[in-house]
Amino acid sequence: MKGAAERLEVLRAEGSCQVDLSGLSPNRIRHLARLGRRSTAQAIGRMPPSRRHQVILATLADLVITTTDTLIDLLVIGVAESESRARQSLAKKTTEIATASVDKVRLFTQIAAIILDPEVPDDQVRRQVHELVTPVALIEAASAAAEILEPMEGGHLGVWESRYGSVRQFAPRVLSAIRFEAGTSDEPLMAAVEYLQQLNESRRRALGDDTPTAFVPPRWKRLVFNEDGTLDRHYWELCVLAELRTSLLSSAIWVSPSRKYADPSTYLLPIERWSQLRSETIAIAGVRSDAARQIADLHTQVDQHVGALDAVLAANTETGIRLDAEGQLIVAPLEAETVNEAADAGHGEITSRMPEIDLGEVLADIEQIVGLSEQFTHAAGQTNRMPELKVHLFATILAHGCNLGVNGMARISGLSAEQLRWVSTWYLRHETLTAANDAIVNFHHAQPIAALWGDGTLSSSDGQRFAVGVQTPVARYQRRYFVDKGATIYTWTSDQHIQYGSKIIPATAREATYVLDGILDNHNDLRIEEHTTDTAGYTDLVFGLFELLGLRFSPRVRDIADHRLWRIGPLDHHERAGPLVRSQIRTDRIVSHWDDMLRVAGSLQHGWTPASLLVAKLQSGAPRNPITKAIQEYGRIAKTLSLLRYLHDNVHRRRIHRQLNKGEAIHALRKDIFYANRGEIRKRHEAEQDTQTLCLNLLTNAVIAWNTIYIGHIRQRLADQGTHLADEAVEHTSPTIRAHLNVYGRYDLHRIGTPKIGELRPLRNT
Repeated sequence: MKGAAERLEVLRAEGSCQVDLSGLSPNRIRHLARLGRRSTAQAIGRMPPSRRHQVILATLADLVITTTDTLIDLLVIGVAESESRARQSLAKKTTEIATASVDKVRLFTQIAAIILDPEVPDDQVRRQVHELVTPVALIEAASAAAEILEPMEGGHLGVWESRYGSVRQFAPRVLSAIRFEAGTSDEPLMAAVEYLQQLNESRRRALGDDTPTAFVPPRWKRLVFNEDGTLDRHYWELCVLAELRTSLLSSAIWVSPSRKYADPSTYLLPIERWSQLRSETIAIAGVRSDAARQIADLHTQVDQHVGALDAVLAANTETGIRLDAEGQLIVAPLEAETVNEAADAGHGEITSRMPEIDLGEVLADIEQIVGLSEQFTHAAGQTNRMPELKVHLFATILAHGCNLGVNGMARISGLSAEQLRWVSTWYLRHETLTAANDAIVNFHHAQPIAALWGDGTLSSSDGQRFAVGVQTPVARYQRRYFVDKGATIYTWTSDQHIQYGSKIIPATAREATYVLDGILDNHNDLRIEEHTTDTAGYTDLVFGLFELLGLRFSPRVRDIADHRLWRIGPLDHHERAGPLVRSQIRTDRIVSHWDDMLRVAGSLQHGWTPASLLVAKLQSGAPRNPITKAIQEYGRIAKTLSLLRYLHDNVHRRRIHRQLNKGEAIHALRKDIFYANRGEIRKRHEAEQDTQTLCLNLLTNAVIAWNTIYIGHIRQRLADQGTHLADEAVEHTSPTIRAHLNVYGRYDLHRIGTPKIGELRPLRNT
């Protein structure tokens, strides 16, 4: 945090915050900034003055934004982790107290029995108590009991106050480097933040009579205010930081310039632009322009699905869906799918005939078929003059995707580490890697064999957790999965066994925040119409956004029978299923904010704001944001439709389970490919992590596409030999099979030289 704050102050001192680049388009600024970040000082110095000045100014302006966002990210993370550790300490202490309390309660019970025994004279009570426990032991027990009571006062906030010093190590430095802004609703908190900044600058310890307190929420008041009406500095400051964190996440308080913490009005399409795109947005999403008519259509759909569930419950067939004697819904787990002997034998035929191949050879084969190298252009638009560019290009992709690192790949391959690093810097970036992945996805989508697995309209997304071996903002503590810190690589998988998106996110982040990113950023030939996740991937808000975008969201929900089902109108004519849909939708929220809801969908649909950023802002502002409440209400209707469909349509249930299993199979393949350095992420910066994530995705897709080619080739060869391989055999053969794949490279032991007896190898750098 201190390093980021110092960088921001240096940039401000150079006047970087006052650079006016309004004459350049945002895409042009991003291009120039990427060029500036990759170029050495000498390379920039050799540019013509007009271009050099553009590159320097764009790079400085971009650095201000990214450094500001990084610094606020670290502040938000620091405050959250500090409070989280206080919660964990309290939970640990509570467990210790529960264990220690057993002995104290037992002792108290024995002493109480002596005191309450009418046969023990009053003047003998003390003597009998001391016979039970010595005075010294009783004093120790009383002291331990006092310690048991002490941490419970104030809950985890009381424990957090004891860690006040750790927060002071970073908070003043960050607050001095950032200039916050707020709307009228958060003026009290803004006043408190400014007052705290003044306290830090003047190094005053005591709070004055003019200290702002109007922002203090009820749960903090008994801690911030002492019994005599004075203020507790520690609790007051922690309260300011906790409320500031919440307001930054919800954009009630913002920073300029910034991308992630900007003025909330910039996240939605401007009114003038929205009025031009409203009709197009409605047409693409397939919704009504009138809220009342849209709600009526949804009520009809709910009624139809309730009727279908009612028929299933009445038929009492072997679907695993039934009502018990008390009218409670019972949902039995799906039985495993059975594979007939012919399909199983066909699967064995395919896997036994797959040719053995090295991972590097897979890239070479896919290059011949797809032309991957054509997607990788120089960041500055220069013509390639490097001999064997493809060799170095594929070596760097393997270096990042297998987690070997550039230096590790140089030692293995005999290539120059400097040249590999140069290729990585100038050719591997988000745009080129995404284009290369899309080229493989499009090729795979066109294969006849892929059509047996799906038509490319259904997809799923899920997170895969990796340990992180370096200090980086994306890393989080999560003891359930990591010894230290880790991160999640979130991926999107089509029903054709190919991944069309990948993104690294914090391990503790709610995956539902990112579900829409891959779908809306998808620019290949796949046309996703329906999407599924596991339980962690959904919220009412996400359901609502999917429905507003004209997409179907069908997550697999844990304990589905315990979830509330929502009705718009009466459903009493459905005797069995009708009573299950008990909760009433507040349609007034939807009607009053229908145009705002469509504007949110339009902003996502037209790429005005990244989906995860807008979803995060809507989620954080949920308690007081009427638009969020309206979308959540709308999402409850969509969730009800999804759950009802899942309950009454057994084919749909199996389809969802099968799709999620495809994602899990690909995760296993990715784990095998990302084998080096114990499978730990060791890139520190966001751009490096993005490059590594996309390289891993590229290698995974290359293997899947190569396997698909050879599955089709094997089927054709068997047909030529008079053996027909049924579609079912191919359907049950995943292109993630890898027994024939060597991901580790090769060791050329014949070329290893040995020193003579009694001699040592020469030292480096001597």
